[in-house]
Amino acid sequence: MHLPKDICIDLSFCLDCFPSGYSNMAHFLTYFRALLTRHLLKKAFPKQADKLGAIKDVGSRKSPSVEDIGNLSPDLILVNQAGKDDIDTLYKSLSEVAPTVVTQGKSEAWKQDFLLVADALGKPETAKKWMETYQVDAAKAGSAIDGNPTVSLLRKTSDKLRLFGAVSLAGSVLSDMGVARPSTQTFTDNGNKDISSETLAEAEADWILYGAQKTPKDEKDKDKNNTELTAMPLWAGLKAVNDKHAVRVDDDAFFLNAGPTAARLVMT
Repeated sequence: MHLPKDICIDLSFCLDCFPSGYSNMAHFLTYFRALLTRHLLKKAFPKQADKLGAIKDVGSRKSPSVEDIGNLSPDLILVNQAGKDDIDTLYKSLSEVAPTVVTQGKSEAWKQDFLLVADALGKPETAKKWMETYQVDAAKAGSAIDGNPTVSLLRKTSDKLRLFGAVSLAGSVLSDMGVARPSTQTFTDNGNKDISSETLAEAEADWILYGAQKTPKDEKDKDKNNTELTAMPLWAGLKAVNDKHAVRVDDDAFFLNAGPTAARLVMT
């Protein structure tokens, strides 16, 4: 089995498809070296960290090496189409190696992708039970919140300032929890939208959950994006900031991932 180095490993682990459960696990564990450094999966699956350390790299996310994948003789290939240079050509090539299932790989489709991967792995009932438990837990988490506060989702990267809407991963979890969103973040045509420092007021809500992209090692300010965000002229004027209701969250879980493990972390 072969998987791309992104959300498919998250989906599979949540379906109890771990290396120790299959005779051909060397094929299951290809393509993930870069993912090992992500604390999200290490935190969620600590017992698998050592086994994942021997993962082979078969190319970039955009253009994986079909030849290297073929050399592993996989039984099944899972690939998400997000960020691929030419998904149609890639799918055709991979399908000649082994049966290939393509997921969307975007936050808007994380539930759909989860069920698709579950079906491909022969685990539809496991996924169904996971989803049922998730929905119950989301409702409980939402009911534990006092009142009906609005919650804003904001992220700062090196060149973007973004709000996250109702169909983003974090937005969908808040929706499942029954949490209200500000009117500026109820859009459903995309997972996020760009704003500017001049329109930062669109992030206003009773609570702001915000993330800041990690700073490259060569930067003097190790937390540059957070520094720039909180130094914006309109930041100090936000009611949530003045009420000490602006909370920095796990950037990886809230804004970079699109799988069930991230959804769980957002909920908690």
